Amino acid sequence: MPTAGFTSTFDVAELALYAFFAFFAGLVIWLRREDKRDGYPLVSDRSPGVKVQGWPSIPSPKVFVLPHVGPEFARAAERDLTGIMEPAARWPGAPMEPLGDPMRDGVGPASYAQRADEPDLTFDEMLPKIVPLRAAPGYYLAPEDPDPRGMEVVTADGILSGVVNEAWVDRSETFVRYLEVTVAAPRDWPVVPPEADRAELVPTMPVAPEAGGQRATPATVPIDDALTTGSRRVLVPMQLVRIDPERRRIRIKSVLSHHLAAAPGIANPDVITLREEDRISGYFAGGHIYATPGRFGPVL
Repeated sequence: MPTAGFTSTFDVAELALYAFFAFFAGLVIWLRREDKRDGYPLVSDRSPGVKVQGWPSIPSPKVFVLPHVGPEFARAAERDLTGIMEPAARWPGAPMEPLGDPMRDGVGPASYAQRADEPDLTFDEMLPKIVPLRAAPGYYLAPEDPDPRGMEVVTADGILSGVVNEAWVDRSETFVRYLEVTVAAPRDWPVVPPEADRAELVPTMPVAPEAGGQRATPATVPIDDALTTGSRRVLVPMQLVRIDPERRRIRIKSVLSHHLAAAPGIANPDVITLREEDRISGYFAGGHIYATPGRFGPVL
């Protein structure tokens, strides 16, 4: 009697269906584990010692090989917000309210990522990517655009709060990323009259490398002697300023004069790290909400 075929004892279609079910279940479990790489374990409203992760459990952290430092584990330790924020109510899930200066503490709209405290590097030469023009030979501001160096800086309260000393460029994108502003105490600067706001404001300008020949680059403004003792230099994101080329003024509407004077600084005068970039950007962006009491809270 001939031997029965291999598929004569079961239904191939049924086997394929069960195999699909098993594959799909494994895929769902794998995706649920992968989407827990960021933001988990959750912070419990009941006790900081409670680990909220659900099922399936959190996967082991990935290891990234970075150009700045050695291999780094993902999902670094979260910031300790004790004494910085507290729940607005006692019920679980209540929104968090800042206790101190939210812009300086870096919470809410002013929060930033804890990236590496190393500068971003160019792809080919592995040089610091964002540097001041004084440290970037061959780069200059486009001649058809206004040069912000030497312009006065006016904050949202209408006070002349500083003077632009230098422009920081991105070597890879050939674009101005930050303006270096020399600031002093707000009382040392006059208030700008309201009619000064009527001029049309010009946004950011590109920067280009030199293409042969020599171009006279304007010298940085020796403004330190004109300011009071204790002045300092801070970086302001270019995307948050507006330029008035006729009056040679720059408007920063996200912060007030005392916020500009207290802006986060950088450790190296000619290099900015990834963490410093995020902290500075978060500080000035957070001013759109936290700079004045009228900006914070509901409109109605």
